[in-house]
Amino acid sequence: MMLAFAFIAVAAFRREWFLSASAIVVAAAGAKTTGALVTHALRQHNGLPVLVLDLLKIPYNFALNVCGLEFWTNTNAATITDPLKWVANVPSWLPLGNIHQIGYCGFFVEPPLKLLLLAFSAFGVIPMFVALSVIRGNRELLLKKFDYSVAILYGALMFVRAALTGTNPARYVLYAWPAFWIFGAALVYLKFQARDRKLAEFLVLSLLAARTPMIVKIASGTTMAAPVSFFDLSVMQMVASLMILIVLYAWSFKVMSSTEL
Repeated sequence: MMLAFAFIAVAAFRREWFLSASAIVVAAAGAKTTGALVTHALRQHNGLPVLVLDLLKIPYNFALNVCGLEFWTNTNAATITDPLKWVANVPSWLPLGNIHQIGYCGFFVEPPLKLLLLAFSAFGVIPMFVALSVIRGNRELLLKKFDYSVAILYGALMFVRAALTGTNPARYVLYAWPAFWIFGAALVYLKFQARDRKLAEFLVLSLLAARTPMIVKIASGTTMAAPVSFFDLSVMQMVASLMILIVLYAWSFKVMSSTEL
């Protein structure tokens, strides 16, 4: 649905009304088909409509991933092992399905640190490069091609949404790839064309930024059991990774500033 929204929004902004209307019809048909198929799946244990549950996830995941505040409900008790500080019963008049109790476990610094680390390393230094290019007024490429406009809008929305979709943003952040591997790649080509040395330096810095959590974890002597463990770092490892990333981002900014788009 997020891709459909981006497609429709870009088409409407460019006044391509037939394309926008066609996308609305296709998106509606897709949503209807998905809804019909979902009715045959196993019911989710919260006992809430999908739309209501998705809306409730936004403040819940924002509190955990951005603010470090962990909340509990009786329906997710099996997945939360931290001790409760307080529990309250949900009023009977509040229609929350099978959610009858809510609780608070406390503040934990790990989720916000992990989110910062993820945001600064998932796509190397490309997010900074794309953001600065757009902010500084280099929007010609963005407006020139329809697919670039969809890529940056959809990618930016998914990049932000990663922190609001679930309790493990690493599972969702890579859905933002079009903003950085389509639009970002085109910007990199334009900025560094005929500057092979600067391009190589920038790409090496971006690769190092993307691999920083893994390098720190290996350097600390921790065994890498699987790729999923790349972000399973201790607090000290995350702080060390962020400090290294700050240096890499500053260096990349210097490289970017030495060229003109």
